[in-house]
Amino acid sequence: MKALKSILIAVVLLLAALPASAQRIFGQYPDNPEITSVYISPAAMRLGLKAMQNDDKGSESLKYVTNPRGMEVLTSENHASASLLREDCASIIRNLNLELLLNTQAKDESVNIYVGSISDDNKAKDILIETAGASEYTVVYIRGDIDINRFLNDGKK
Repeated sequence: MKALKSILIAVVLLLAALPASAQRIFGQYPDNPEITSVYISPAAMRLGLKAMQNDDKGSESLKYVTNPRGMEVLTSENHASASLLREDCASIIRNLNLELLLNTQAKDESVNIYVGSISDDNKAKDILIETAGASEYTVVYIRGDIDINRFLNDGKK
């Protein structure tokens, strides 16, 4: 009986761990010392968004996110690891069927913004922002719905 109870507890713990690991798109990078990786869980995003509701000086990029499902930020300043990250990012963009929303290029720098989709009520689902410079590559992936109407209305104030 004790063995069965131990097995059931182990199965429950494994099943509970699966959704957490599935939420990370760039989950392979925390162990790479040449890539800085930050993951913000959906719960942490909800807490941060609630704290910013009455704060006009809150993070501008997050206050338009509804239904947050996590955020990842990865940066590399090393050419080899930046190339690896760039290749993986291109693969993820293809696999998630993200659409290019904006591209800017300057002398040694480019910025691409991709979205999963834009709904009829002007909510962008999942945004991936990649910036590439001469010696640095950064990816920001925000999972959730970005309220474009709210963003535009706040910009008019």
